[in-house]
Amino acid sequence: GIQISVRQMNHIERDLENNVATVGGGVIVAEFIDALWKAGKRTATGNCDCVGMMGAGLGGGHGRHQGLHGLLSENIVSAELVNAEGSLRTVSPTELPELYWALRGAGHDFGVVVEAKLKIYDQQDADLWTNADYYYSDKDLETVFAFLEAYRDVQPPEMTLFASFTNNVD
Repeated sequence: GIQISVRQMNHIERDLENNVATVGGGVIVAEFIDALWKAGKRTATGNCDCVGMMGAGLGGGHGRHQGLHGLLSENIVSAELVNAEGSLRTVSPTELPELYWALRGAGHDFGVVVEAKLKIYDQQDADLWTNADYYYSDKDLETVFAFLEAYRDVQPPEMTLFASFTNNVD
């Protein structure tokens, strides 16, 4: 395999009126979150701030806002892709729609994304967060979910909860 760095393609343009942002293929999640935050916007991102937006998005892009805005891959409006032949292709729902569909979840296999347009959204909550990682054994699964059910009843409705679960037999 080969690894191609697109890090120098790290530009971000925000179209706040149309709720679309254009990101270079080298933009990392933390940079994008910061740029949107300053504009009062958010979107789906990957779960780790230090990876590339497109690296996370082409693999699906589970993250903190998926409950509000879906996966990162679902927020790709279009992409500029260099394919294995060296051709630059624009993919979108109307341009090469089958490649657009494939790109959003298995995109690493189809070329190098040098730029993408992503949906962005107005901030909706009071910026209250709970971010939790739960480690449990099989015998504790019911206890974990009972706790979460009880927590839902006391959590302020404007609070965002992002949780990950790991079955840890140790």
